[in-house]
Amino acid sequence: FEFVNLTKNIKFIFIHKNLKKKFKNVKKFIILDDAVNISQFSKKAKKKQKFPNSCIYMGSLHKGKGVEIIEKISRHNNKITYHLFGDLKFLEKKNYPKNMKFFQHVPYFKVPKILQKYSVALMPYGRRVLGRSDSISLEKNMSPMKMFDYLASSKVIIASKLPVYMHILKSGHNSILVEPENIKGWIKNIENVFLNKKLRNMLKINAYNTAKNYTWDKRVSKILKWY
Repeated sequence: FEFVNLTKNIKFIFIHKNLKKKFKNVKKFIILDDAVNISQFSKKAKKKQKFPNSCIYMGSLHKGKGVEIIEKISRHNNKITYHLFGDLKFLEKKNYPKNMKFFQHVPYFKVPKILQKYSVALMPYGRRVLGRSDSISLEKNMSPMKMFDYLASSKVIIASKLPVYMHILKSGHNSILVEPENIKGWIKNIENVFLNKKLRNMLKINAYNTAKNYTWDKRVSKILKWY
């Protein structure tokens, strides 16, 4: 806050409107979500899935990011496998179900190629989301990069119903949103999208079309126009 008081002429970019509440002294700002380079994904979007009966999760394995919910889902639904990519050193050591498979974090340039192998992508955030610090929660201020990657790769997105990104993810349109603690709801919706091809195709098309509105190029154009 001392830094902000000393730099009254600096212009700020917030990735979520709630961050403005934390920096009340900032007068010059613009609010813009994160984005995606859609050209990295578009050529891969229509390729055949290698794991048609698997869900993918890519991202952090910190508490609240999704491992806890996926574990509960996988214990009640062993017909589907769950592939999780992330930094394994942050994974809690315990006996996970056999249909949960963990893979080490991969460089970002490999993400599009990996995502094309799957049809369904999960964003099972908890009510409280932690990063590298246990004292800072992210659930009210985040703009998840993986959300835009999922959209750009035409995935069926099943995500926790959190207000922080519901201006982008619309349940029944470009995603399916489920209350984080509703494990039966998660299981039911996951099973349903694998059975309902028409629903899958509709969600995939709308996901990709949503991604077109959140490209880095458009983000930069908005910044330059504002500046």
